[in-house]
Amino acid sequence: MTGKSAVKILELENDFDLYARIASSIKIKSVYFSPTYLLSIQKAEGYPIKVVIAHDDDSFALIPYVWRKINDLPFCKDIPEEMFDIITPHEYSGVITNEDNPERRKNLFSVLFSGVDDLCKNKRVVTEFARFDPFITDIASMEKHYEIRSVGQNVYINLEQTGEGIWNSFERSAQKNVKTAVRCGLQFHEAEHKKEIDAFIHFYRDSMQRLCAEKYFYFNWEYFYALLKSCGGARLFMVCDDSGVPVAASILLYHGDTAHHHLTGYDPAALQKRPNDFMIYQLAMWAKGQGIKCLHLGGGAESIRNFKKKFSSERIPYHIGHKVHNIKVYKMLCEAWRVHSGNCTETDYFPLYRFNK
Repeated sequence: MTGKSAVKILELENDFDLYARIASSIKIKSVYFSPTYLLSIQKAEGYPIKVVIAHDDDSFALIPYVWRKINDLPFCKDIPEEMFDIITPHEYSGVITNEDNPERRKNLFSVLFSGVDDLCKNKRVVTEFARFDPFITDIASMEKHYEIRSVGQNVYINLEQTGEGIWNSFERSAQKNVKTAVRCGLQFHEAEHKKEIDAFIHFYRDSMQRLCAEKYFYFNWEYFYALLKSCGGARLFMVCDDSGVPVAASILLYHGDTAHHHLTGYDPAALQKRPNDFMIYQLAMWAKGQGIKCLHLGGGAESIRNFKKKFSSERIPYHIGHKVHNIKVYKMLCEAWRVHSGNCTETDYFPLYRFNK
């Protein structure tokens, strides 16, 4: 390092153009660091996104965080001093850098996380939590700052295969279901109209209800509209029956070589026509046609993961990381949560004081 290294924090909304210029110089491409994606997801998070940047001359490393106010929790409203916790924006994140030299990159990460620690101390941040993009994160470089935990193997489809190779990577049950969808006359297309966004939101939220998902995962309408109207790496796709009625919908996020199957929903009355299997196959074919090399299906609960496994044998490890910046206050918050909720559940959920099941 040159001795000129420094750390600064950008407010996404106020410093949007500056962040956009910085992000555009990154060689590693991930839609989750796109300025328009982050501005969209900020609407769902309900708190500001701030980007911490360490720079040394023309080299830099950065990580975005959602800056959440702990005092907004029902059992913390009487705490006089403002307190926060920070979390990487949904769905995957981590650190990106424009530095190629391994040693300089290592030093830059050290400066970055030292700066994060100082910010957390000065800004009364109690905890930090990160979900790492599995396709761009060197987990070993994160271990000095976070307590790392593996949360399983995510599924992805290798799109560098031929179309026939992709089809042959499907299990026979998935192939059978796609053929059933074709026989039923299901059609696939990219959404173009507002009513199709509304249909997706209905399908998606209905699916969340069936899964008894946490309230956060319902998202709000502002997020969906901002994402689909302003983020260049977001596309909405529909599966319709033979009369043109939508029966399933999915959002695909993509940038560079990787596409992510982001959110999806379907009409349970049409399930026998196998719209979900048909959707995955068509998304893979569409992404391959765009020159994308990988379709990331993700992980999830066991039933969801088992569905995804039908389409590929390819796996990639997924990790999360956390850190307690103020142990005394963290213990106090956890105890206040136990008293408020009456919950003594043993769980590895982090931070515990935000556990709401």
